Amino acid sequence: QDLQPEAPVDLRPTQGTVILHITFAAKQDQDLGREFVKTLKMCQQRSSTSVLSPFVLALALSLARIRRFEEPVFEILTSTIGKSFRDAERRRVSRWAYETSPVVSNIASLLMEVCRLSGWEHVTQGLVQLGFLLMDSNAPKSSGFCAATPQQQTCALGSSVLLETFKVHDTVRADILQQILNRIVVKTSSSVSHYLDLLTSAAVRSPQTLLDSLPKIREAFDYLSYLPLSSAIGLLRSVQPLMKLSTSLKDSLILVLRKALFSREVDSRKVGLAGFLLLLRKLKVLGGCVPCSQASQPWSASQIQVEVHSQVRPSGHEALCLDILGNIRRCMTQQLVIRKMLYQGLYHVLVANPELRTSVLDLLRRQLQLYYVADVNVTSPVSLESCFSMAGDVAKCNEPLGDLLLAVQSCLQQCMQWLETADEENITADERNVIDTTQKMVAGIVKRLQTCELEDFDLDKSAEYSTATSVGAKNHLSANLVLSLYEAAIEFVFMDGGFSAESGQSVCKLFAVHELLTHVL
Repeated sequence: QDLQPEAPVDLRPTQGTVILHITFAAKQDQDLGREFVKTLKMCQQRSSTSVLSPFVLALALSLARIRRFEEPVFEILTSTIGKSFRDAERRRVSRWAYETSPVVSNIASLLMEVCRLSGWEHVTQGLVQLGFLLMDSNAPKSSGFCAATPQQQTCALGSSVLLETFKVHDTVRADILQQILNRIVVKTSSSVSHYLDLLTSAAVRSPQTLLDSLPKIREAFDYLSYLPLSSAIGLLRSVQPLMKLSTSLKDSLILVLRKALFSREVDSRKVGLAGFLLLLRKLKVLGGCVPCSQASQPWSASQIQVEVHSQVRPSGHEALCLDILGNIRRCMTQQLVIRKMLYQGLYHVLVANPELRTSVLDLLRRQLQLYYVADVNVTSPVSLESCFSMAGDVAKCNEPLGDLLLAVQSCLQQCMQWLETADEENITADERNVIDTTQKMVAGIVKRLQTCELEDFDLDKSAEYSTATSVGAKNHLSANLVLSLYEAAIEFVFMDGGFSAESGQSVCKLFAVHELLTHVL
């Protein structure tokens, strides 16, 4: 009778008392505990429902607190759960198995019932341990999407057990959060996407509950710059709901990201930049564009502190966005990979946070202007030499000019579309000037690229392109830089002029140079 999966609600306190007595007796006489483990194994052979019924499961988790029985009990429970999902999968894919094998009970509902019991606190710690065991032993090998296998279903069940336990039992919330954060920080060589998903679900469903553990989250932020980029971004996305509720947490994160951004390690800089770009996408600015003149000015921490904490509208983050733009502007003097990441990310910032459009465009325009040759008597519209630095005889490319031009023209297209639809009184002279200036610069670059020849970039068929020599390596870098410029120019022509005859002629001219250089390489 004890193994029945369902019991009247009024018997739950009695069952809880029985579990406490059996657990106490097993501590005194371990033979009793060994007999229970044998009974579990026999029940496992017959039906998973018998092992995972609320009373038996709660008794097993309670006995697992005794060190001698911890390992065998959890081994039986995890293997039973995994076997149940495998049996269900066999019944799903095989008609013969569907007709001959017994129906598999909904083990998820059985475990959720135990999680929701408020009178059996002595089994709560066992639920936490079981949930993490299911997730640890069935962790996905990668964060990519694939069909729901029994292994993934088992991992998802462990996540559901932890999430439900976190919501119902306040005594273990700090422990669950600490273990999640520990695994995210420590497991740097394996996928932690399932733990990030669990943290995201907890933050969405119970943000106020997580706010009670802010010191633990701040402590995790201290390890942010040491995490793989994907894990760091996932952690920031997971705690994003908390940023809207806690200004102190947001301030702590900004300090950590600023420190990472100016670290000597490139990977740390990537994390800092990715975090700032994420904040720029999420911190919505309302009530008009941020003035470009303000975006180009340095902002002190005291200014930001005053303005952020005295916001009349919680959704207005102008001052904070200005500070972030000022920080990431310095990335334009850092390594090639950092600049590429910045240029690609700024376009997504502009799309997600349109009120920053002219500030972002002006930031990119100023950078492009450093390499722009305004003298129309010079055939080449850009200075390639400025994009390189020499370390002895070895050339190093510092500026991904093609990525920069692509980012400028992509952001320009967004601004032009806004200019066409916006009311005239909502467009400031500063905004119009930035857009017009950028449009003339990009159009001038694309037009002059159409008339360029390889010799205008100090490249020709007779030049050396072997990476085995210093001269050949520099020519090879220059050629790839020019190729990326022409690819960005071709996209601009299509986006700006559509499929008109004039655009077609321009594309043909650009593609002819691109094709010639490709054959040379």
